[in-house]
Amino acid sequence: MSSRPVVWRLLRVALLAGQATRDEACDVGIVCVEVDRMRVKGKCRDVTLFTPLPAALAGMPTFHDEMRLWQLALASHRLQHWSEAQACLQQLKSGCADSLLAGVCRQFDERIAHYRIAPPPADWDGAHTFNSK
Repeated sequence: MSSRPVVWRLLRVALLAGQATRDEACDVGIVCVEVDRMRVKGKCRDVTLFTPLPAALAGMPTFHDEMRLWQLALASHRLQHWSEAQACLQQLKSGCADSLLAGVCRQFDERIAHYRIAPPPADWDGAHTFNSK
């Protein structure tokens, strides 16, 4: 079985794309947002995953605030600033409950709760590593 369905369910988004696809999508005006960096079992290199967003969202009044909060949450998560990341995620969940990123926010909230109990190693690079296929 492919790992893609597992990743889609894990991140709770409809579509995922890698860097090359994201670059091409941006060239034709499709808005893509980074959702995670992941590494599959047995691989040393991580991949950055993006999801495309409907173009109509970019014109919504809350879009830029939502993207700013998401980027702050993602950066805080990678720096292991758990409280700051969760504060941004909470703002997203309360202010943008119907966001297409709502599932990703829930996933990151669960991941941070786990990392608070079992912190990642000191050399952690911010990528989520799958330990099984």
